[in-house]
Amino acid sequence: MWVIIAWACMSVLFGILAWPSSIPYLLDIAQNEATTMGTVTGTDCDNHNGVKYSFDLNGRSFEGRKLAKGDLCRRIVAGSPIMIHYSAKSPEHNVPFDPVTTLWNEVISFLWFCLLAPPLMVWVVRRRRRRRAWDGRLY
Repeated sequence: MWVIIAWACMSVLFGILAWPSSIPYLLDIAQNEATTMGTVTGTDCDNHNGVKYSFDLNGRSFEGRKLAKGDLCRRIVAGSPIMIHYSAKSPEHNVPFDPVTTLWNEVISFLWFCLLAPPLMVWVVRRRRRRRAWDGRLY
């Protein structure tokens, strides 16, 4: 029974401590989504496929740097047009890829982590205790 309680407590704790900051950001974009065309201002393919871009909206300029999906970084050059998804309420929240798909990937990964990491940690602790007991070191 203590294993289930420990798993539940650790899942909640992991959820609080490891909450990815990208989920609220992507959720805002997905809920208030608008699109516009931007311009690639540079690439940094050797640094996690980084793509730098800018776009203008209602007389304001916005810039961003995100990780490119797939081989996009190698296919584009500075000056290339790029579709930008942004939050109509907060245009500084923007991404050059589909925010809904990315949001689902983030949420699923986060949930798997919260569900699987605590039982794994409990299993490791229990295994160590059993080994010590078997060796006669734990009374």
